[in-house]
This record gives sequence, structure tokens and C-alpha cells, in this order.
Amino acid sequence: MDLISNLPKHILHDILSRMPEKDAARTSILSKSWKDTCSTSPVLVFVGPRYGIMNKTEEKMEDLIRKRNNFLNYVDSTLQRFHDQGLAIKQFKICLNFSDPHTLSPRIDYWMELSSESGVGVLHLTLFRPMLCQGEKYCLPPNILASKSLVKLILYGCFTVDKAFVNHPIKFRSLQVLSLSYVYVGEDQIIQNIISSCPMIENMTLKYCSGLKFVSIHSLPKLKVADFRGIQDVFVDAPSLEYFHYFSDDVNAACMNNMDKCRQLRGLCLSFPRNIIINNQWLLELFLKFPLLESLELEKCTISRKIQISSMQLKVLKFSSCFKLEEACIDAPKLYSCSYHGCEFTMPNAFLFNSSSRLEFNVKFEIGFQVDFLELRKFIENIKPKNFMVSIALDLCYPTDEFNPCVVQNLSVPPPCIKDLHLHLLSDEETLCLPLLIGLLWSCRPASISIKLNSTSCSRTIIKLLCDMLMERSNNCCCSNALLKCWWYELKDVRITSPSWKDENSVIDCKTLLDVLPTLSIKEEIKFRLES
Repeated sequence: MDLISNLPKHILHDILSRMPEKDAARTSILSKSWKDTCSTSPVLVFVGPRYGIMNKTEEKMEDLIRKRNNFLNYVDSTLQRFHDQGLAIKQFKICLNFSDPHTLSPRIDYWMELSSESGVGVLHLTLFRPMLCQGEKYCLPPNILASKSLVKLILYGCFTVDKAFVNHPIKFRSLQVLSLSYVYVGEDQIIQNIISSCPMIENMTLKYCSGLKFVSIHSLPKLKVADFRGIQDVFVDAPSLEYFHYFSDDVNAACMNNMDKCRQLRGLCLSFPRNIIINNQWLLELFLKFPLLESLELEKCTISRKIQISSMQLKVLKFSSCFKLEEACIDAPKLYSCSYHGCEFTMPNAFLFNSSSRLEFNVKFEIGFQVDFLELRKFIENIKPKNFMVSIALDLCYPTDEFNPCVVQNLSVPPPCIKDLHLHLLSDEETLCLPLLIGLLWSCRPASISIKLNSTSCSRTIIKLLCDMLMERSNNCCCSNALLKCWWYELKDVRITSPSWKDENSVIDCKTLLDVLPTLSIKEEIKFRLES
């Protein structure tokens, strides 16, 4: 027997609890000792069969019902065995379809009772709602309120918390993590009653809870992380709060007016309705209010055309689907990561940085129509200064229908250099691949080009074209008579790799790639390293 198998059982249980769920389950086949260890592990995870009701033959439907009943019986027997043998349950996680509420509700009540009596510390419950029972929800039983051992409660899906959470004393004195997502909350006071009874909470998530319009956080001295989405108004008086995510599309959103005492805030992610405009004054007040702020993410926000961001502490900055932004001037000496995610309609004119030379600027554009290569080149040229790494990712639905490289032949300077160019093509128009490739290589000079294979034909076609172009780059080209030659003529070497290859250090050339290309699987990413 190996040394690990001889360890005390509580240590083996701890090892299993730290492993991925599937890997932990596989250890049961190693030996009788490991099988016994798995069968008594205090971490119980159950994932039921998911299925729809429509478009199923009678035979298939009967098979699915049989699998579902077997799953429910297995959960019953496992929890009953733990209860009868006096085994502890530290974590109880279950994910299943709430397909028959009248039958399942009493059953889940029974599971809650057995797990609570076993001193459960973590409850993670996910109930998916099939199409035919859209209005049905599972109501948490009042006895769950008496679970003094609970440190983490996560509810996702068709749950409801009723007035029992107002009328009964809640004893979640040890609760540190509370997460409610897509849960029906009858009234704001229910959440307030829970919060007032949980002084130890450190992490709270409230996402798109129906019926919840207002949340007041004023009695959680240990709260460090809060994620509130779909709530109209939030009042936060949490002196220990470090990370806050707030998403609201309500025009009456509070917009950060009620967080003056959160002076320890280090990370902030915001999404506001379009009527709220983020301008220089708003940003200035933000960094004055939160002097320790290190990470700022703005998602689906309306931003002034020209903004200035100045911070001595900022390290991470993200813009995602922000409207109207044309120019950003960022003075942040400690900034090491900045990203911009937009589309062809939201391509800014310039990004100007006063930051560390270690800065990585990652840009992603989702383009559904023609690629404007001149605009793309202009955008890259106007990222200044040039002493940091820039990566561009393009999601292309329709690459382009024409591109004449003669338009840019008269340019007196070569295209701007970038670190990486990532391409994800979603079109089957193979004839558009060549003008797309020529246009991209006129727009920028990447140190590497990554192309992700998918079910469309374009991804493989553009790999073939790129290989041909790189192998024959010294031959005639459309720019052979131009004053400025194509920059790829100067390449000294081309090295091709893929993260999914068994040997991560494997490097092949263009000819070898063309030979193996038909055998490569979907989702494989091919990376061309271009060495000048």
C-alpha cells in the first residue's frame, strides 16, 4: 500500500475536498481503502440529469425519467446512510431540474433536514427550471433558519424565500458567504432580516433576485466582497469592503452615491444605464473617494468622448462595450493591465498612457460587417507610447468583401508593431480570406498570429493562405513595385506552436502544418511566431 493511503482518514478526506469533483470520484477505483474513503467523504456533490420535455420520443422520455428517479433515490440513500452512521456532512452540493415541484419539494425538504442535522457547513443548491413549470419555485423550509453550523449558503435558480425569513429568528451566526442568484424575494425586508442576522458575512452576492429593489448594508463589519446586480438602489456602509461589483440598468440607480465610508475599496466593477455619463469630474471624485483603488472595470457604460484618468494606485483598468469613448488619457504609473472590448462601431481614436513599461494593453473587437483596415491601423498607431505590449483580438463574422492594398502602398512608414494578433473567424466565405489577410498584415506588424480553429471553413483556409504567404514571401507580391515593401519579407524565421499539443515545446514549420492541418480538431489554436 502507498504512503498516502496510510494517512489518517480525516487527512484523506481533506485531500479529496481540494480536488476537482470528477477526479475525487475517480479515486474510488484505486483500492478498497480509497473506495471507503470516498464513500465517507464529508463533501457530497450530486449533479442530476438535465433534459427538456419537448421533442422527445416516448421511449427516450421513459429512459430519462428512469435516470432521474435513480438519481433521486441515490441522493436519498446516501444522505440516509450518512445520517444512520452518524457521519458528518461538511458540504452538500446538488444541481438538478426542478421538473416536478409537487414531488420534489418534500424530497428536498427531507434532504435539507438530514444535512442540517449532520452539521452541514456549505449548502450549494442549484435548481434549473424546465419550460413546462416556469412559475413553480422551491421555498426554503423554516428549519434551515436554525442551522448554526452553516458558513456558506449558495442558491441559484427557482428558489423563493418567503415571510418565514421575516417572522422567524434567523441563526446564521457563522455564515460567511451568502449568494442568491435568480431567486424570488417577496420583499426587501426579507433580505434585510437575513443581513441583520449574519454579522460574520465576508462575501455577499445578490444577482437578479425578483422583487428585490433596495439593499442596505450597514451591519456587516467583516464584509470584503459584494456583487449586486439588477438592484435599483444600494446603500453600503461597510468599512472593510475591498471589492464591489454593481450592475444596474435602472435609470434611477444610485450610481455610487452611498459608499462614502468604504475607504478600503480596492476593486470596483460597474455597469450603469446609458443616461448616466461617466466624465472627468466623476472619475476625479471616484479616485478621491477611494484612494486605495487598484482595479476599475467599466462595463456597458456611457463615457464622455474624452476622458482623463489619474491615479497613483491603479493597476488594472478595463473598458467593455462602453459607448461614445473616443480618446482616453491615462496617467497611472503602476498600471500593468489595460483592456478594451468593443466593436467596429465603438473603435476609439486614441489611447495615451503614462504607465509602467510592463503594461499589457489587450484589445478585442467584435466585427459583424466590413473591416475598416485604415481605421484599425490608425487606432493602433494612436496607442502611445510604444514601449509596452499590445495585443489585438478580432472576432469576425464577415471578414471583408474587398481590400485593395494599393490604397496604402504610398505610406512612408511601416505598419505599427503589436505583440499578438488573435483571429476568430465565424464565416464560411472562403473567398474573403485572402483580402482579409492582406488587409490585416497592412494594418499591423504582429510578433505572433494566433488562429483558433472552429466549425467554419474560413479558419482552416486562412491558415493555408498564411502558410503559403510565409513560405513564398520572397516571390512576387502585390507590393513588388511599391516603395515600401511588405514587412514580412524581412522575417528571419517562422515558428508554429499550439498550446494543445502534447509536447508544449513542439515547434513545426509551415509545410509540416499544412500536412497535419486536416487532422487538427476544432477549438485547437495555432500560433505563428514571426521572428524578424
